[in-house]
Amino acid sequence: MRELLNVIFKGKSCSNANMRLKMGSLCGWVNAGFNLLLFLIKIFAAVISGSVSVAADALNNLSDMSSCVVGLVGFRFAGRGADAEHPYGHARAEYLSATAVAVLIILIGFELLKSGIEQIISPTEVVFSPVVAVVLSISVAVKLLMCIYNKRAGKTLSSELLTATADDARNDVLTTLGVFAGIIIGAIWGINLDGIIASLVSLFILASGAELIKSTIDPLLGAAPDPHEVERIREKIMSYPSVIGTHDLMIHDYGPMRTFASVHVEMPAEMAAVESHDIIDTIERDFAENDNIYMTIHLDPVVTGGETAHLRDKITQIAKDIHPDCTIHDLRIVTSASEVKIIFDCVKPGECNLTDDTVKDIFAFEIKKINPCYSVKVTVDSSFAPAQHF
Repeated sequence: MRELLNVIFKGKSCSNANMRLKMGSLCGWVNAGFNLLLFLIKIFAAVISGSVSVAADALNNLSDMSSCVVGLVGFRFAGRGADAEHPYGHARAEYLSATAVAVLIILIGFELLKSGIEQIISPTEVVFSPVVAVVLSISVAVKLLMCIYNKRAGKTLSSELLTATADDARNDVLTTLGVFAGIIIGAIWGINLDGIIASLVSLFILASGAELIKSTIDPLLGAAPDPHEVERIREKIMSYPSVIGTHDLMIHDYGPMRTFASVHVEMPAEMAAVESHDIIDTIERDFAENDNIYMTIHLDPVVTGGETAHLRDKITQIAKDIHPDCTIHDLRIVTSASEVKIIFDCVKPGECNLTDDTVKDIFAFEIKKINPCYSVKVTVDSSFAPAQHF
């Protein structure tokens, strides 16, 4: 329990999968309980005041409770380990749950908009009562608390679901404040703004729901990895002895704490194969144990001296002239009786507007200036991570 409280109140990260599941479940039950309580007291306030916006706000909380139940199911399902049919685990179920919550938010927005328009067309009298004021004040305080702890828990647990819940709680604060303002204005000046306020708040909720859907669907569609995470991985790999460089990083997100990656690591060709393999194994174990990244590394031997090293420096400069983020790897010199083949791969960044054929032509032209006898064969690759890092 102490670790759970540290996650909420001190923002400490949680890298243990079981503790993460407990934390997510605890937040889900707390959210569901608070929303049920708010629904009951707001329905009571709506009956007293006759306010459509208060009633709609109460239904909003009831729908939030349903979202929490959906989230709980998703969180529990995401915590299941790998099986024969799902060898990468079920962690992406959390993204699906977060998407379901976002859809429910949009449905709530449409219902509020509908109720607001009906109230504008056929306004009904709204009666101010101290009980209503107390209920709405309690609702604002509770939703602010829910926003804070869900936002913090969502960040420390890397949970899109809890982050979506926090955003929804923030929307509820604005909704309730709008309803409260309308009732007070009506009580003081006799102006019925109940329907107008409900409609304006619903538009904000719809926009927020659309943004939430985008943020939760992106991981399922294979969004580009965070550049800062890419750089961190690169720096960590480069910190190991004898590592010369890295390229061809691919990161596959199968849900929180279920990340798989592959990368090519360049090491001196002169090093003994057993020694190189031992370093590669150490890197893979380190990422699995300390970063929850299941890394597969391909060893690329690099000749560090002689003609190959000298030519690599020149071709690397040609790549930089094409684009500052353009890189080369897997350089080989193959000599036969008839020709000398210069074979390598080039990673062209997405920001480079040149076609693959143009890039190949530039390399061929510039390398032949070094030696007209060279036959140049270039494979242009696309980067699956920010090109300036890998």
